[in-house]
Amino acid sequence: MPPRSPPGSHDNNFGVLRLAFASMVIISHVPEQLDGDRHRELLLSLFHTISFGDLAVDSFFLISGYLITLSWRSGHRAMDFLWRRVLRIYPAFLVVSLVGFLAISPLVGARLSDLTPRAVAVDIARLMVLCSIDAPGAFPHMPSSLMNASVWTLRCEFRCYLLVMLLGSVGLLGRRWLILAGTVLLLAGALIPLNRDPPSLLTDIFGWPHVDMRLTGLFLAGASFLLFRDRIPWDARLAALALVAMILLLFTPLAETGVAIFGGYGVFWLATELKSPWLARINNRTDLSYGVYLYAWPIANTIIYFAPKMPLAILILSTFAGSLAMAVFSWVLIEKPALSLKRYSPLRRRAVPQTN
Repeated sequence: MPPRSPPGSHDNNFGVLRLAFASMVIISHVPEQLDGDRHRELLLSLFHTISFGDLAVDSFFLISGYLITLSWRSGHRAMDFLWRRVLRIYPAFLVVSLVGFLAISPLVGARLSDLTPRAVAVDIARLMVLCSIDAPGAFPHMPSSLMNASVWTLRCEFRCYLLVMLLGSVGLLGRRWLILAGTVLLLAGALIPLNRDPPSLLTDIFGWPHVDMRLTGLFLAGASFLLFRDRIPWDARLAALALVAMILLLFTPLAETGVAIFGGYGVFWLATELKSPWLARINNRTDLSYGVYLYAWPIANTIIYFAPKMPLAILILSTFAGSLAMAVFSWVLIEKPALSLKRYSPLRRRAVPQTN
């Protein structure tokens, strides 16, 4: 039985799940930002394979693969599809980068006067390819001096958008068995360790190959759940069994594979089959999850800079509250106005139909 929520419907729980996963990233990152010890993170200390942050990012990519493939199948032309994806990712990313660089960094020890014209040009180029920029001297003597370590996932996310556009344009996105085969190959390839580190310049721009394979595999896994939704039996008992299977695999090197397969089933059952009107209203038409994800790292690092002795629980709550406030700012003043432009493709004069 296919999911009861029709494609494109807002009668689902994707919004609340995205917000929950953004919150999990905060729970995962803040302890490491406080003292640099990643291994005392709760999930990682329990399973030794995956953290709350890893689980959240993996789930984000599963959901993104499902929804972005659904967006392509709604009938957009390639450049209209790309325009919508640019509007969703770039405006909020550019603003959070500039807020961190121009507003926060001078307060936390940065020496912007040391920047050369060449360094500014490099930073602009990095922004264009969704790479973070860091101010010299910011957050001295802290475990991490990075202005925003969370945004590294956006590069892989956008490359997945381009992959969907490419596959869709040549007619391969409709060949679901081929997409499933590609998913299996990518997830299997991500299990093979690298014998040699790639050059740092390449990892700065393109990311780590095995990480990109894993995230792209998860993205295509989400796409596969959409493409095979009419062949998948959706049942609460199967969702419970899938949760158990995923937890068992979290103790093994196949943790990420378990998240892709069994975690994916659970995520999409929760998103489309669990009917709760109040859950469906949370973060659905007003999506704060992207803003929470973007602002959590710089807010936590700033709080730690000024209050290094703050108890961890209060630090996590303060980070979430600050991130949520900035997410409202981002949605109201940046993201929503940018998304209102999606009806107008810069490559065509007429407005395009407005869908998800």
